[in-house]
Amino acid sequence: MLLALATAAACSNGTEETTETSMPTGATINPSTTANDSATSEGPTTNSSVTNSTTNSSNTTNTTNSTTTTDPGTTSGATETDPTIDPSESATDTSGTTTGVPPELDTQCLVVHKSGDPATLQTVRVDPDGALTDTGYTLELSGGHSPASTDYRREGLVSCGDRFVYAAMLDDDKVAAIDVGYYGELSVINEVNVPNVEGLLCDREDELVFAFGRNAGKAHLRSFGINADGTLDPVANVDLNYTYTGAMQLYSVLHPKLRVLYLAGKTEGGDVDVEIHKVNYSDSGALVPDNLTSVSGTLLFGVDVSPSGDELAIVSWNGQFAWHNLPATGQVPASGNLNIINATEWQNGVDIEIRTDPSSDEHFYYAKTTGTLGEIRVGEFLGDQLMYYATETGAGKRMHLHLAWDDTVLVAVAQTGAMKSWSIDSEGTGLTLVGDMSVGGTAVQASDLVSCAAE
Repeated sequence: MLLALATAAACSNGTEETTETSMPTGATINPSTTANDSATSEGPTTNSSVTNSTTNSSNTTNTTNSTTTTDPGTTSGATETDPTIDPSESATDTSGTTTGVPPELDTQCLVVHKSGDPATLQTVRVDPDGALTDTGYTLELSGGHSPASTDYRREGLVSCGDRFVYAAMLDDDKVAAIDVGYYGELSVINEVNVPNVEGLLCDREDELVFAFGRNAGKAHLRSFGINADGTLDPVANVDLNYTYTGAMQLYSVLHPKLRVLYLAGKTEGGDVDVEIHKVNYSDSGALVPDNLTSVSGTLLFGVDVSPSGDELAIVSWNGQFAWHNLPATGQVPASGNLNIINATEWQNGVDIEIRTDPSSDEHFYYAKTTGTLGEIRVGEFLGDQLMYYATETGAGKRMHLHLAWDDTVLVAVAQTGAMKSWSIDSEGTGLTLVGDMSVGGTAVQASDLVSCAAE
């Protein structure tokens, strides 16, 4: 094992308070009492034939709701489902015939967002042992999602609960709500107009979806409530200013234990700082920007927070891998307080997944673009040090990662559509290759996991 010591950052900037004229006032912000990935009850119900809209001084968000809902397991939107009915009493297969008891959702499906114009979605089954199986189900969206390959996005799709996923269409300023059937079937519920949408986040406990994007040094953040039928209702939106006004990269992550999200922005040029906005939100989706913190970093490729809420990690391309123990408030530290490794073995980082460990250890999996297949580095946060364990051959260039099955399976999806999966040993340090397949494509930008059944 190799013990890598972190070095202190060379530069430090002060914290700058920011306020927005469109910011909601009088919102009560309460910390979440449980992790955001816990199960939730159905959200508020609304008349789905009503058209809702909200307008602020800089952007307009319009929602057009479908007048029908889709029962999971169908490919048609013509079947209306009463959410109060016990799903064990009846089910509908893809031909519309009642089949009785629905299948048990005993496996997981990865919904893959394949960029292009139009963008397409595809599902791949991930079994408990990590085996990968193409379900054969695809869906062509009504718009395109084409971020540049050098401006990589892995957050253009998010799952929310066992039934719904939401897909960004950057080219057409839209988000599609998608119903996922029992076996991975995909059907559009409705679409929401969202300007500059690049990424999506989900708070499952409060049943909220957040959409974010950027334009000329500003980040645009919007929140939506989720109705029982999967449609989205606009709640709030704010614009967040960054010091750098050039071509900016933007990534976001939710805190797992607080009603807090982070938006990390970075220019694509030679500036040395990443700027992170901390935004509080209420259980209804009201948004209250807190502060803007400058931290050291180079070309940004991701930000993540550990499931414990203790570690904030910043992944960048040019070798600076930074992390910090977050305080209980979730406040982001200034650059001089981060632990930073600037070494060749951590260069070309594109993603990180941090494991939920039963002990206080924080094991992580770090994706790099190197060679033709990339690498997965296995490490552990140890205060101001890192423990390095092993390197595995990856799936391809510009990978994004998922932990499945209670963090016992690691899945990597490359921009080319190549996929690999590994089983993880009980210590979190050993990876055994299980699956190797490809869904094709040249710009696979995002994916997320949902519950499904083996057909």
